[in-house]
Amino acid sequence: MNRWLKFATGVFLSGALCMLSACNSTGPKETIFVGGLDKIMVLDGNNYNTIGDIEVHGPVQEMYPSSDGKKLYASTNERRELAVIDTKTRKVEKTISFQNGDTWGSIFGLTVTPDGKQVIVQMYRTQRALAELKSLPPQVLVLNSQDLSVMKTYEVPYGTCSLAMPAEGKDVFIYGRDVLRMNIETGEMKKETALFNPAPNESVTNVLPQWQTDREADNFGTAPAIISNPEKPDDAKMGVLTADLKTGEFKKIAFDAPIDGYFGSVGSKDHKKVYMIGNNVAAYDLETKKLIKSVPTKHGTCYSINVSNDGKKLYLTGAGNTFTVVNADTFEVIKDTELPTDTIHCRVVMVP
Repeated sequence: MNRWLKFATGVFLSGALCMLSACNSTGPKETIFVGGLDKIMVLDGNNYNTIGDIEVHGPVQEMYPSSDGKKLYASTNERRELAVIDTKTRKVEKTISFQNGDTWGSIFGLTVTPDGKQVIVQMYRTQRALAELKSLPPQVLVLNSQDLSVMKTYEVPYGTCSLAMPAEGKDVFIYGRDVLRMNIETGEMKKETALFNPAPNESVTNVLPQWQTDREADNFGTAPAIISNPEKPDDAKMGVLTADLKTGEFKKIAFDAPIDGYFGSVGSKDHKKVYMIGNNVAAYDLETKKLIKSVPTKHGTCYSINVSNDGKKLYLTGAGNTFTVVNADTFEVIKDTELPTDTIHCRVVMVP
């Protein structure tokens, strides 16, 4: 009798453990969305196997997830369309075009408000008049995230190219020749940080904020920068522009290291390092301003870099048709996946 009791107890405990394990596995899953040509490729964040493709129009440029991980917004068709994607079903729910007759817009800047209610895009606009093309003033559009209808439209200076949202509030940061702060309800703008038009005796900061990775780095934005003194143009420094989106603080950090060419960057989860990508993948210490490590990439030039949800791995994409996972400390390759199209950028989303 005792033997059967022990057997029954063991079966019960085993079943309970299995149920507990199943319950624990139902939380948000790290999922990687890689922009390509006519599709967004989806990879499992646990094993980096491809788990599906999302068909879209043309090349994918920018992507940005909602805070709850349920939606992904992507600029497609040479930046002239915006698609909203359900991250769980991996289906396109709606696509809108910014072409209206002889006038069309191109998205250069895409972000989502913290509450997920609005999508913000920065738009360059062109008008065709017979055989001529006329450049119209760029605009920032505030869209309803549900149906992508236009709620507000504001003109912004030429040269703007990227957007970032503070963790709270109704402002958006607009990157261009300077960083501007704009209230999305009133359109009021002010200069937040001088970059290319500094005050006397301040450095000129030339930044490349192509793809914002602030969401993955826990509200910490970074952009590769070349920082120089107008009085000593030959004394330029490799650097980074950082944005703490919780406090709204911007910093221009010049490194004590040789200049290198980078196309993208992402901050570490603790905001103490920045990782950069180009022909090399590199890490810099933001406190000591020293180069920690630099290693040539496996497949040559890469455009985009992102960080895993646990902060222990880096994801390299762009230019070719590969997705490479490397150790964030050693830069050793963990996995290399060949994809069906060339890539440009990836986002890491915790899909509920």
